[in-house]
Amino acid sequence: MKAKIAAGVLSALILGGTGTAVALSDAPKAQADEQSYLNQLADEGFTGPVAVWLRLGYTACSMAANGANQGTIFNWMYHNTGDTVTREAAREAVVLAEIYLC
Repeated sequence: MKAKIAAGVLSALILGGTGTAVALSDAPKAQADEQSYLNQLADEGFTGPVAVWLRLGYTACSMAANGANQGTIFNWMYHNTGDTVTREAAREAVVLAEIYLC
């Protein structure tokens, strides 16, 4: 992380007056916490392949980043999970993705 911050500061110094914007844009991004996401899903009783839940979670994040509202994302999650996943469970999976992955 220090290396990323240092790179942003170096860019700021090199570019002079426009450096502040560059330094801010080069700031390290928050890291997704996949393990906490998966742990919370397991605690809530979700089952199934880890890779599938990660794909679903990241897709929900992408949808949100592209402007989809939560209702649309909830419905998408519900229709892209197994029959044992209720609408309420689909909403919970989206909320957990937003907390830990987005």
